[in-house]
Formats: sequence, structure tokens, C-alpha cells
Amino acid sequence: MKSGPILVFDCFGVFCGDPMVEFFRRHYGPDSAPLKDSFCDGADLGNVSFDDVIRRMHDELGLDIPTVLAELKEIGKPNLDMIQFVKELRKTHPVYLLSNCMEGLIEHYFEGTNFFDCFDKMYRSYELKLIKPYPEIYQYVMEDLHPAVETFFFDDNPRNLPGAENAGMTAVVFEGIDPLKDFLAKKGIL
Repeated sequence: MKSGPILVFDCFGVFCGDPMVEFFRRHYGPDSAPLKDSFCDGADLGNVSFDDVIRRMHDELGLDIPTVLAELKEIGKPNLDMIQFVKELRKTHPVYLLSNCMEGLIEHYFEGTNFFDCFDKMYRSYELKLIKPYPEIYQYVMEDLHPAVETFFFDDNPRNLPGAENAGMTAVVFEGIDPLKDFLAKKGIL
């Protein structure tokens, strides 16, 4: 029987590398977030497809599509230990996913894994037409969950935490599976 606090996890940067963030950082430097956002936000909102983003990267940045796709796949390798850990957490706690993602991207990266067994429900930006860090996405999730217990949100991107906090979640920077286990143990969740 599930009890205790609700656990909400980001996807990319938590369960696998963050392909787009890391790709743009590798090729355009540490201040590339605005460039990445200009390419990805439309797809994360469900307004354009992943294929459209890749085509635009080719057209505007001159990138070779097969090379980009291969590098994105390499960056986004699933963290099987994290997937197994959260799958076990779900046996005793309500677990949810809240992710900025393009349609089909999660399925692409996690095909053949137990990833989809980790969550009671997935909140994907392209389906909601809302993206982090804007407050509306966190408000939507909290209204949908109607939490009567503390809700923890784990995200590798610190800019995504204030909106979660303002919506009533306890927001925590995800820094790896071991720090996550330490945090959960201190909170009495493990």
C-alpha cells in the first residue's frame, strides 16, 4: 500500500543524460541555454515535432542530421540504476514524472527499459502545452494531484525549482542517485 509523501521527478538529467542541454553546451558553450530554448521550447510545448527541431538545427546551424542524432542518443543513455531505484520506490510511494519533453522523445530514449513502470502518471509538457520553469505547469500538477501530504520535486536544473516551491512542492536539486538516497533517508522515506 502506498503512503507518505508524493515524489515527482524530472526526466532528462535525472533518468538519463539531458540530450539537448548537453548537446548545445558541448557545441555552443556554457551560456547556450537561450539558444537551446529557442530550438526546443516550441517542441516541448507540442507546437512542432522533434523532426522539425532537427531539421531547423540543420538549416540554421549547418549541422549534419545523422551526426546530431547519434550524439543525442549517446548523451541520453538511460540510467538503469535510477530507473530500478524509482521503480522500487513506487511500490510504497506515489511517484510521478514532470518533464519538459517533445512528443515521442521519452519513448525513444527509454524503449526496452522499465522506465514506464516507475510512475503512477506522467506529466509531459507537450501534452499539457505548458513548460517548466513557468508556474502554470506546477500549479496544474498540484491541482491534479490534490496532495494531502508533502510533495517533493526533484530536478537537475535549479531554474526549475522556484516555480515548484511557489506551487507548494518541496523542490530539491537532483545531483545523482546517491545524494537522492541520502535525502530520502533523512526524510524517513527510505
